Amino acid sequence: SQLSAVVNVFALPQAGFTLSEDTLFWPENSVEIETLFDNENCLYTLGNGMELGDCNATIAYNGPGEYEITQMVTNTDLCEANNSELLVILPSIFVPNIITPNNDGDDSGVFSNGLNEGWYLKGIEYLDKVGVSIFDRWGGLVYENASYSNDNPFKGYNLNGDKLKDGVYFYVIESSRIEQLTGSLTILRTR
Repeated sequence: SQLSAVVNVFALPQAGFTLSEDTLFWPENSVEIETLFDNENCLYTLGNGMELGDCNATIAYNGPGEYEITQMVTNTDLCEANNSELLVILPSIFVPNIITPNNDGDDSGVFSNGLNEGWYLKGIEYLDKVGVSIFDRWGGLVYENASYSNDNPFKGYNLNGDKLKDGVYFYVIESSRIEQLTGSLTILRTR
């Protein structure tokens, strides 16, 4: 006697999508999702507790953070496939244009009476390694830190530890996640 059976093999669906951007700066908060394959059923988990059932859509987020977006596709035979992408929404970077390192204010990074003892760069904690260079008005490098942190901010001293004179200086801020930032910084110790 001979036994035979029919085996049905179903094709797996293909999951894949693109994001219009993978890094945004708050308050920019929306991103377009476009599926790469013709799927009948798409479900996205958006990394913020929400789900979306459209294969192509524009989504908006409520704040800075890292959001893992996962696409789950199911074909008519109930076979599933998944794909994930990471969306990073960074806070806006605030770079003060003046410091007053004269020991008359709060040194916690919070503005005190409108004065700031150190150069605290709001938002850099979300960036990868941050490099800061400060130059005098003649283009001479007076300060450099390849791993800048608000835990040890610039307080108006040069590379040798000497106080810099009151005046206007120029900065360059670099990180792999942002375009180079440049501008002026005034040091004002006296009122």
